[in-house]
Amino acid sequence: MPEVKPHSLERLLVGVAEASVKLIQPRDLSLALQEAVEIMGTAAAVDRCYIFTYIEALNQKWVRQIVEWAEADVSEQISNPVLEMLDYDSYSEVFDRLDYQKFVTGQVQDFPNPFRELMADQEIQSFLFIPIKAEEQTWGFIGYDACRESRVWESAEIDALQILANAIGFFIGNNRLKIALEKKNKQFDLAIRGSKDGIWDIDLVTGETYVSQTWLDIFGYEASGEPWSYGDWMSLVHPDDQVWMQQNLDDFIASGQGTNDVEYRMLHAKGHYVWVLSRSAIEVDATGKAVRIAGSDTDITERKIHEHILAQNELQYKTLVNNLSEVVFEADADGQLIFLNKAWEDLTGYSVEESLGRNGGWFLDESTQADIPAFQNQLNNSKGQFNSFEVKYRHKQGQLVWASIKAKRTYNEAGERIGTTGTIANITEQKRAAEELRLSESKYRLISENITDIITQHDEKGVIKFVSGSIKDLLNYEPEEMLGHIPFDFIHPDEMNYIQENAYAKLLDGAEHIRVQYRIRHKNGHYIWVESLTKFIRSEDGRTVLAIQVSTRDISANKKAEQEISRAVEKEKELMELRSRFIMMASHEFRTPLATIQSSLDILRLYLSQADANLRKRCDKHFEKMGKEIHRVSDLMSDVLLLGKLEAGKTPVNRQYTDLSQLIEAVLTQHFGPENTARQPQFIRPAIAQKSYVDEQLIAHCVINLVSNALKFSEGRPAPTITLEHTRKKAIIKVHDFGIGISLADKKRLFEPFFRGKNAQKTVGTGLGLVVVKEFVQLHGGKIFCKSKVGVETIFTIELQNE
Repeated sequence: MPEVKPHSLERLLVGVAEASVKLIQPRDLSLALQEAVEIMGTAAAVDRCYIFTYIEALNQKWVRQIVEWAEADVSEQISNPVLEMLDYDSYSEVFDRLDYQKFVTGQVQDFPNPFRELMADQEIQSFLFIPIKAEEQTWGFIGYDACRESRVWESAEIDALQILANAIGFFIGNNRLKIALEKKNKQFDLAIRGSKDGIWDIDLVTGETYVSQTWLDIFGYEASGEPWSYGDWMSLVHPDDQVWMQQNLDDFIASGQGTNDVEYRMLHAKGHYVWVLSRSAIEVDATGKAVRIAGSDTDITERKIHEHILAQNELQYKTLVNNLSEVVFEADADGQLIFLNKAWEDLTGYSVEESLGRNGGWFLDESTQADIPAFQNQLNNSKGQFNSFEVKYRHKQGQLVWASIKAKRTYNEAGERIGTTGTIANITEQKRAAEELRLSESKYRLISENITDIITQHDEKGVIKFVSGSIKDLLNYEPEEMLGHIPFDFIHPDEMNYIQENAYAKLLDGAEHIRVQYRIRHKNGHYIWVESLTKFIRSEDGRTVLAIQVSTRDISANKKAEQEISRAVEKEKELMELRSRFIMMASHEFRTPLATIQSSLDILRLYLSQADANLRKRCDKHFEKMGKEIHRVSDLMSDVLLLGKLEAGKTPVNRQYTDLSQLIEAVLTQHFGPENTARQPQFIRPAIAQKSYVDEQLIAHCVINLVSNALKFSEGRPAPTITLEHTRKKAIIKVHDFGIGISLADKKRLFEPFFRGKNAQKTVGTGLGLVVVKEFVQLHGGKIFCKSKVGVETIFTIELQNE
């Protein structure tokens, strides 16, 4: 297996850090998870990233997709109704493994059905599932799909992705605990308002003490008939709390005013300790001396337990963030740092404690501080999107540290900027390696003399200073003959201006390298085609050109092949035009005899209208056959003519904003109403109308063709359904019939001209309808898909961009 590329793993870890930052910020669960999969889909370089959760409903366990991200050219599955309620037991062979394995991954083709079929329907070739555990229970999983080509995830990638799954688990667990804690607090407040607290009263003059029955019930004691004393109460206070509780009461009594709220532990009758929230007030006599103290006690043990668990989870989460190699930071609106993880100390040498409250720019090297205004403008103008900067920090020990900052502005609900958040990665080693490579390339001529390409090095003015020995084989010059010249001494005159304006000028403008093709003079006087890759070797600050390096190779054979291909393309174009003209001519020529035959057929019917009834009946049967065949050939000619126009590029597309609901409704009424067909297709329209940018005639033709096929191939079955859906970017039309279906072998050739499935041979058709539909959809920049099961159903799906 190939090792994971360092830059891929670095990008993956940065993605994990960014997603973790999203989870740190207080927000809605669904929003946080959606942003996490969007970040990780890009960072992991996959085709689709999503999260499923387990739910209990109808006395059954289900698996449900809640968020998803997909590449632009990969089908979205978030609206797939199959994935909204997956039966857990049907796929338990895979899902059960997530309870005791750290991940499940593999090629879809290696898994049994029905799981393999489920994944294949989503065009998935390979996948990776990582369980999400909240409070030691499997809450669900995060998945990564490879659809366009198969992929094997390496252990280093999986380890990094498991960090994010753990962070999501902690985030979900914390949410649960916070909800539970809020619920408990509300319960406690309601209990106090309902006077269910334990009430107590101490006479500070006589020492007489009163406790209510509710107070006794809280701590499990029985009323003994003997009065409680102050000493009895203090003896039940936890030993660790007695000293400070006594001091607290003494201070409160001495103050003689206000109220006193304290939390402490009290011994229960069964031997365990109960956490108590005690709220008390004091009464004083005319001289201001305290004479009575009274209050209420509330059992807050459950709240304390939840607070403890929440604190433990927050500690684990902070540990997770602190174990990241990248710095995670947050600053307020003034740029002062308000959060840093431990990676900051490794990057700068400053502790988190001494850094918080300082402006983040304070730690930058002077050479970078001058760029801070430009960084701030870029962040302010990016509308909350992440921006990347390369900066230099001055380490506490004095050395320079190169870093890559990925940051964005944060805003409150009112749209006011409240701070900046992001990650910082140490790239000093990468910078050092790049600089060493630059110095190595400029100092040494690491050029092998037995390579076929010509390698030349020039000074900053273009004068040739070094030429590899391969110049002899290609141009018959000795290397020494080239020294001191400039390349323009050998370049064909017709290419000089092109190279000067489009190649050399771009290098001067800052392009890293330029690839250019041109003719160069052989020593014998003729010219040959070559291709050169040219780049500048610059100083560390990038301002000074130290040298120019050029690699040149012979492309004469390629140029000859290009010319032959160009001639072949022109010939093919001519043949296509000839074919199109022939198709249109033949189609028109066929229509004249067909019209003559139809006219003669109508006259024969008229002649026989007064004939014997038996003769007329026998003739009508043949007339009907002839009429059908004329109509069939006419339809074929129309489809061939339409296809010819498409191939010739002569089909106009007049797009305008159109309500597809109204368009489809009109098509169904006009072509498939009760007077046209016995079975009425069912139209399922969206709740909210939305306009799409389409050619009404072309889309109407597509709908007519697909619905006609659906009716034609589902005789004796339920009527087809037409569904229209709208997403944020797409309009989706689905035609679903319950007919004969299409085999897998036929499906591969479905959109070929004149092809008809094996089970469709007895049904009248030209084999061109779907070809035309596909062409019309593609003229809109859309896509058409087919999903079918033989003898059960067929679903054609058209996806159109809204704009």
